[in-house]
Amino acid sequence: MRLGFATSRKGDLDPVLQWRRLFAGVLMCAVALIIANPMAALAANPHGTYSSSSKSCQLCHDLHSAAGDTIIVSPSEKLLCYSCHDGTGSSFNTRAAFAESILGTTTAKSSHPVPSGAMQCASCHTPHEGPSEDNIRSLGFGSADATSGVAVCGGCHGSGSTLPGGNLAVPIAGTPHASIASSASAAGIACVACHEPHASSNADLVRATLRTESQTTVTVSGEPGLCLGCHQDAGGAYNGGTLAGMQKHSTVTSSTKALTSWPGASGSAAGCDGCHEPHGTGSGPSYTRVADKALCSTCHDAASLVYPAGYSYRGAAAFASSGHTGISSTGINYVSVLAEPPGFSAWESTSPPTPSSPGVPVSAARASALLTSDGVRLTTDLQQTDGDWDYQTYRFKVPIPKSEAGAVRLHWEGYGEEAAGFPVVLSVWNISSGAWDMIRSAQMPTQTTVSLPLSIANHVASDGTVYLMAKARYSRDAALISGPTITALSGTSAKVEWVTSGLTSTYVDYGTTSSYTKTAGSATRVQNHVVTIYGLSPGVWHFRVRSVAFDGTSYTSGDIVQGIPRPTTTAVPNVVWTGVDATRTLNWAAPAGAPGGPFQFRTFLNKDGVPFSSTDWSTATSRTVSVGLGAYSWRVQARDAGGNSYDYSPWSWFYVYEYTGSCPFLFTWDGEKFDYEADLYTTGKLASQRASGTYQKPNPHDYYVLDNTPVEKDGALELRLVEERFETDYLDEFTLYAVDVPVGRTVVAEKIPQGGVYQPLEDVIHTVSSTMSQPVSATRVKTGEDVRDAIAENDAVFAVLSPDVEKPGYESIELDLGDLSDAPAVKLVFEGMSRFPETAAGKLLGSAGVRQKVEVVDAGGNWVALPGDWPKPAEFARPYMLDLTGRFPTDDYRVRLTFLLKTYVDSIKLDTTADEPLKVTEVKRSSAELRRHGVDPMSPDSAIYEYVYGEPNDVSGYLPGNYTRFGEVGPLLDASDDKFVIYGCGDEMALRYERPAPASAGMTHTYVVYANGYYKDLNTDIASAVEPLPFSAMSNYPYTASEKYPDDADHVAYQAEWNTRHYGPEEASETAIETAAAAPASAWSWLTTTVARAWDAVLSFVAPRTGEDFMATAITDEVLHRSLNTDVVALEVTGVEPVSTNACSACHAPHGGADSGKLLTGGRGAADGRTCTADGTGGCHDSAANSAWRLP
Repeated sequence: MRLGFATSRKGDLDPVLQWRRLFAGVLMCAVALIIANPMAALAANPHGTYSSSSKSCQLCHDLHSAAGDTIIVSPSEKLLCYSCHDGTGSSFNTRAAFAESILGTTTAKSSHPVPSGAMQCASCHTPHEGPSEDNIRSLGFGSADATSGVAVCGGCHGSGSTLPGGNLAVPIAGTPHASIASSASAAGIACVACHEPHASSNADLVRATLRTESQTTVTVSGEPGLCLGCHQDAGGAYNGGTLAGMQKHSTVTSSTKALTSWPGASGSAAGCDGCHEPHGTGSGPSYTRVADKALCSTCHDAASLVYPAGYSYRGAAAFASSGHTGISSTGINYVSVLAEPPGFSAWESTSPPTPSSPGVPVSAARASALLTSDGVRLTTDLQQTDGDWDYQTYRFKVPIPKSEAGAVRLHWEGYGEEAAGFPVVLSVWNISSGAWDMIRSAQMPTQTTVSLPLSIANHVASDGTVYLMAKARYSRDAALISGPTITALSGTSAKVEWVTSGLTSTYVDYGTTSSYTKTAGSATRVQNHVVTIYGLSPGVWHFRVRSVAFDGTSYTSGDIVQGIPRPTTTAVPNVVWTGVDATRTLNWAAPAGAPGGPFQFRTFLNKDGVPFSSTDWSTATSRTVSVGLGAYSWRVQARDAGGNSYDYSPWSWFYVYEYTGSCPFLFTWDGEKFDYEADLYTTGKLASQRASGTYQKPNPHDYYVLDNTPVEKDGALELRLVEERFETDYLDEFTLYAVDVPVGRTVVAEKIPQGGVYQPLEDVIHTVSSTMSQPVSATRVKTGEDVRDAIAENDAVFAVLSPDVEKPGYESIELDLGDLSDAPAVKLVFEGMSRFPETAAGKLLGSAGVRQKVEVVDAGGNWVALPGDWPKPAEFARPYMLDLTGRFPTDDYRVRLTFLLKTYVDSIKLDTTADEPLKVTEVKRSSAELRRHGVDPMSPDSAIYEYVYGEPNDVSGYLPGNYTRFGEVGPLLDASDDKFVIYGCGDEMALRYERPAPASAGMTHTYVVYANGYYKDLNTDIASAVEPLPFSAMSNYPYTASEKYPDDADHVAYQAEWNTRHYGPEEASETAIETAAAAPASAWSWLTTTVARAWDAVLSFVAPRTGEDFMATAITDEVLHRSLNTDVVALEVTGVEPVSTNACSACHAPHGGADSGKLLTGGRGAADGRTCTADGTGGCHDSAANSAWRLP
């Protein structure tokens, strides 16, 4: 007899009789089991464990009365199995699994055809094996040991299968899907991870529920939900389930631009199976249906499509002509790693964390606030001590091997305290040093977005783990930081100032006694409190300040006594230093109208911002001092006979100076010394007066060809830029270029005249022969003197025009250039210098007209001036070129160079060769340090001299105002952005550059500097002070009342961060104070918090960096600040993958490109141009080797 299941045959016992016997037998067994062990009724497995004494056979078989070879006691195998597997005799309710509430039919959307009888349970199972035979699910199909993997299902769905899908077992074998360990299959059948073995409410037996890697149960309504149940986290080129489920491949179900499902596929539109076949039957990698570009073109180039107007993709033919077709993907992909499990965790604490002790875990519900930028934030406000820190720690897992990561960036959004001095600090754990690397420290009073590069070597562990930390200082707002101080202003007003830790209200109680009969101020909360009180009569006044914070805490001062008004001083004239100290008398007067005399006074005199001398209390109202070269500021303090202070007078200042004007001087290391070059940006003078009373517009742009070839010093090319004169410089950009020049040629530059505009380098520099010629003749027109020999060479033998410097007037040199009718070019190379008048009458004459003219002979034989602005010689000699090509109206090639000021003409040479193409390379700057140097000696000691770079000394001079702090200033010199390096007399910039690559064959290097800068000296009628600052868009200097230096947050932050070196008067004028006090308090709040934010950002410059960084702040509505508030934290990973021949994947991310966790439009792989340049990690347009264009 064959043991097994078979359907009933004709001649078998009556089915009803069989059913009754089966029921009786099962009932008897069940009763016996329940009596012996009530819990065993459902736990006992009757399958397997057979022996000669086994009695469980009779549960299914009857040797005496059952019909058929299988002698089963049921009309069919299904009914026999259902007799137990309907939830009554077994824990496995198979009948319910098939949704067969009515026998023979199923309510499931898909099922194996057991309900219809086309299949039997024995098609997959054997009843004669069970757990004791290591066959936990009594599987019986396939090979003898086929109880796991895909072999069980492969018995039907394998080789030779005619079922839907055909042969699935062979293609899937060996792929990751064939080895899925699913908790849904105790026997380890991989197919059960995705499919129900019996029936499903979804098509294709797709599972109705899944257990994800994070042990979350999700309901599956179909595909792509089935795939996203497992494919949640980013990995490789896959950006994760969140983004994949949002992009158009997953959301658009109908389109005229592309097919939304694979032709002939059974899946729904916008599903993963539009591109993938999960059983591996496709011909492409990663389960894709086909390989390479055909994967995209099958849907995007279908014949039925109609591309709408404006749609960038126009079909295969248009793409073929774009230049992008046929390219190989660079293997770059971008993955946004979001703050979601299982790879992410978060903690918070009030003590400094480490990866081994990160703090208290943040619950999943609170951590979910970090996923999107939606205003829902993870807030940590555990700290209660003013000035101490709250911490958040985050752990991420980079989803690709560390070796395949090309770049990793942190994306963080949030804010901290609003009070200045309470920054947010972002750090990353350095796996090499075992310490936190600070990568950003800044004031973030409002929602701020930070994007920062990380170091893969130092910040990403071998398993891809990255630890990040954010911390913010807690502010107890009402705590007093400084003050209060009372300043008695001139007239009948006083200024009251104090600073609180946080933002608080501003009130001042005041009166002639401590009863305080009046109050001034505002409820608007600020940190820096300034109140100006008017209408105070001369005499003694009492003041008290009060501040209340948002949370109700407050500060109240004690009684402060102050006299009104303050003493006054008399202006002291400037002195021209003759090498001998001068004497000056300081005069002052007692507070006007104040009672309580006689008054006593004491004086304070500063030199270059440093205390120089002072006097003790006395009744004297004048003092004589001896002063040398420098800038002096002074004030006097007064008190009445009762000892009540009447405060200090405003600061007054005067200058003792030797030289002013002429801008900074450049020196080049020549192998032995820093050799003199020239003065730079001479046309950038501010407030240069004309005789008409107007001002010449400054031109800050200057190109200068180095006279010396720099020699390497300590591994770098070194330049020095020294301010030798008493003036203030504003340098915006400084760049060094290496120019490849053909042997036998020399480079000269045109000089952009004052009032001119910027011109690119290639328009300004020209080639001339190394052996230029002389004019045929050269005559001083006024005297008829032949000066050809005097101007033949640059040899300090001069032709001098207008020899009386204080009586300027036009004088000319006439040059006969010979017959130039066939010359391809006409270039004059001039070298000389001007001298400027010092007397008022001389200055008036010297500004009465243009300072240089170029004249030629017209057709009538008359001398006429060529139109245009022509540059004048500067105070110190430097060559510049006059391009006269095409400027002669006749064949008469005579020219007159006419000058207004006293002019020393050293040489004039002629070149008639055409310009040759030049190769220009910007030389990389390694450092730019601003520091004190002093003033250098001059040589020779005569009217014509140069500076000789010497040892540092203490000679300096500063107009009053804020100068750029000493130290590295390179970031300020990179671009023309009105963020100046501001420096004064005695300061120098030490510039170091990497040596460029050698010049090409047949070429030599010439170096050219470009400087964009202004300067302000004492030869003007405007205020001698650093401010107001110039800016590129100004109409002129001084500019009109409707114009102002940029006051956006970026430029305010620049001034607060960089210009912290103050010289001169220590307070602003009363007008400025009153204007500021009258401004809305909210504006002061914005200003102070922005300034503090920038100051804290100074710290970020000492942090390790691996590339560009970015921080943007959005001003939002006021919120109640409580330390650390994080909206989003994510990692942006640039991965380097194997090269693909699918041209589409070079630019597009089929699963959704992301940046900072946000989906990008158009299927782009990255934002902000990274699709094209790949962050400098090998993108097409980042390398000249694979592109006609590359990233600049």
